[in-house]
Amino acid sequence: MPAEKQTVTCESCGKVFKLTGYGPHRKPCIKRAHREKEDNAYLGLLCRASSSGSQQLSGVDDPNFATQPSTGAGPQQDINEFWSVPAEVDPHMDVADEANGIDINSNNVDNILIEYHPSAGRLSEKIPFIEFVWGHRPKAYKPDTSTDPWYPFRSCLDFEFAELVLEATLSKEQINHFLKLIKSARCGSDPFTLNEYSDLRSTWQAASHCTMAFKKEIVCIDGIDGEPHEFPMYYRPLMDWATDLLKHPGIGPHFVFDAVCLFKFDGSTFVHFVDELWTAAEFWNVQVHTYTM
Repeated sequence: MPAEKQTVTCESCGKVFKLTGYGPHRKPCIKRAHREKEDNAYLGLLCRASSSGSQQLSGVDDPNFATQPSTGAGPQQDINEFWSVPAEVDPHMDVADEANGIDINSNNVDNILIEYHPSAGRLSEKIPFIEFVWGHRPKAYKPDTSTDPWYPFRSCLDFEFAELVLEATLSKEQINHFLKLIKSARCGSDPFTLNEYSDLRSTWQAASHCTMAFKKEIVCIDGIDGEPHEFPMYYRPLMDWATDLLKHPGIGPHFVFDAVCLFKFDGSTFVHFVDELWTAAEFWNVQVHTYTM
């Protein structure tokens, strides 16, 4: 059969693909473009908040302004409505300005007070509002080849070939013959590095160490005839899966285990507000009734 010459241009990234390769590329490309659009919009919002911070401090005399939504139009209205989230302090939190020794005269408008749960054993912190906003900016993306969906295969094409081999249940001889046909007709910019069955086998072995291994258990069930029957069962323990997530360098640091309270200084006192799930009252109350290790 003649080689396929029809191509399709991706509307998101502008790259040209063959009809057979456009389908696997389209879905992740749309997700990537949508994620980049959200990051750019959020970064622009933070930049506008930073540039208008000095004008907000010098042009407002009302001490309750920080906790009131703006009535004007423009980006600043979105900033005030986003950060000025009114919330009542739970009586079980036992949080008060006098009890914490807060000196109103030493604080600036919009300062953020972070109070950790007593069982965490951490001191309270006070930081300027702009530093608090800057800490929520989108993190810079640093490409890492080890995080590619097809790792440890050396390319996406290698991974798709291995997937096809598994689905077709090809033998060793069939795989070697298939590889010879591909090498004689291959084209395109995506590298194809497999040369023989041993290359594919070694990559499969490397991939098996990148995921949690299956465990085998023998399940014994009495049959209709009254005789016991044994069946092998393979599974992955949930506790091992959770442990792997905690050890992952890209996921583990984002787990939060301690409830915190956030307070925003409005010129006279600190007003409690909710930012993340672990800053809400319910998360705090759960940790109050949890025994510390």
